[in-house]
Amino acid sequence: MNGILMLWFCCVLLVNAIRNPKSVSIAVRNLWHGEVMVYWLPPDGGEPVPQTPKPTRPGTSTGINSYEGHSFMVAPAAQKKKDSSPHCTFWASVGECKKNPDYMLTHCQRACGDSARFVVGEAEELITIERNWTVTRTGPAQRAIAAMRHYWELCSCSISEKECINPAVCAMNMAESFQFDPKRKELELEKRLFEVSFEMVIEPKSIEGENPENLSELWNLYNATLEIPPPCSTLEECSKIAAQQAITNQKALAALRRAIKNRGEAKRNISCAQLDAETSFLPEAIITESNTFDFEGRPGRDLFFRPDFLPEARISLIENFISVDECKALVENARPRLRPATHAKDGDLHVVSKSRDAQQATVSHRGLPEAANVKERTVRLANQLSNYTLGFDGQEELMVIQYNTGQQYLLHCDGDCSGTPHQPGGRLATVLLYCQTADKGGATSFPNAHVHVKPQLGAAAYFHFRGPQPYSLTENWHTEHSGCPVHQGEKFVITMWLRDGVSKENPSHRFSPFGGPL
Repeated sequence: MNGILMLWFCCVLLVNAIRNPKSVSIAVRNLWHGEVMVYWLPPDGGEPVPQTPKPTRPGTSTGINSYEGHSFMVAPAAQKKKDSSPHCTFWASVGECKKNPDYMLTHCQRACGDSARFVVGEAEELITIERNWTVTRTGPAQRAIAAMRHYWELCSCSISEKECINPAVCAMNMAESFQFDPKRKELELEKRLFEVSFEMVIEPKSIEGENPENLSELWNLYNATLEIPPPCSTLEECSKIAAQQAITNQKALAALRRAIKNRGEAKRNISCAQLDAETSFLPEAIITESNTFDFEGRPGRDLFFRPDFLPEARISLIENFISVDECKALVENARPRLRPATHAKDGDLHVVSKSRDAQQATVSHRGLPEAANVKERTVRLANQLSNYTLGFDGQEELMVIQYNTGQQYLLHCDGDCSGTPHQPGGRLATVLLYCQTADKGGATSFPNAHVHVKPQLGAAAYFHFRGPQPYSLTENWHTEHSGCPVHQGEKFVITMWLRDGVSKENPSHRFSPFGGPL
């Protein structure tokens, strides 16, 4: 009887594993010289399934939500060769192109052509397709192994030393101080952000296509990150332990972020309903000793910034950034041309927005000194606060936006904030200038970062969503924000969206806000 029960229990676990595969987000970066397509390879050997409607251009990335163990193929988009059998891709994946070339190179030309294949692992990764079609993987495991090797080198003894600490013990001690992951502190911040989110919103809004939230599973993932790792004696053993611990941390981090983001809309509504609330933030999300700064004589403070482990996300507030006269000149220039707000979609930059209920007009810096001065100031601000090297030429023009009573801007990101590599020409920072505040309402809410900004006349809210290094990763949803409804009066803001990879020869209008040419 016990054997039958054990068999039944194992079958239940197997069925649950099949029904509930582990969801994993990956990004595929194309460094080949031409456009590529990413295909999912069905386990039954059927025809490959394209994962995007359009090819991935050279130097850009494609984000994919997949599952652990799923197989993918990346191949040239212009591949015109055809396969005579739906099983060609599977046969090629098991080496038949070399084992049986006479048949395969005749009937499976596409499958045996230039391509790269990979299997989704346990945690989020960046999959890079190199120029020679090799695959490079970058993720928490690789970072942890690199860190362990660094610890090991620091701990290794030189010949001249008389006494030496065992490098394995030393390296493990150093790794444990980071709990085997240099980004461990990021996990603790997300845990704190989830706690305050849960206090405000116990039941999140159900997301179509996603499984219902399982809090016990969430806490099991987090508690697994606290388990004491086994001892090790060699660099290889220690690296494996570090890699597994980092993967465990990443799973918990991803689960916490999903739980926070799923509560974002409800948190935004609660934040916006507090019409008289002052600017507020989470103390753990800043370094208290250094969260104030000076920008050209204007006082500023950080509301969300942990450069020690999360440099790609920052939210700051600067007082007296724009003068009353500058605001007046820009608003008066824009007012006769105000039209319903638009946004970019599928390459069209002028789709009337349903999420932004407002009126807008661009103001050119040419012929209007106030616009040129403000625009140049925003570039200097980004370069100072974010260690960028942005130029003035090629940037977008200032956008004047008017919100009347009842109007608002729903949750959104100004550029890519999904944690994937930043694309050339894409936005990486925003400067939001408050030129006229509403009598009631009109605050700016960053629910995933637990930041609420009460507009101040002449102030600027600055937020970046990529670190200082070109092609580095964008941040993960902390800068998703919303313009709260105006309950009484009129609100005018001026927005400057800043980009990297633009110039006089390649201006912003040639690129999507998320990067890559239009």
